[in-house]
Amino acid sequence: MLKHHKNNKLYLLWGTILHFLWVNNFFKKNAKKIKK
Repeated sequence: MLKHHKNNKLYLLWGTILHFLWVNNFFKKNAKKIKK
């Protein structure tokens, strides 16, 4: 149970990192459009 909880935390951490990278990439792409 403890190991499963640890893996769950790791999964959430990776999900947060991937989400942050996706949002960062999204804003970088839109920044070019906004600058026009």
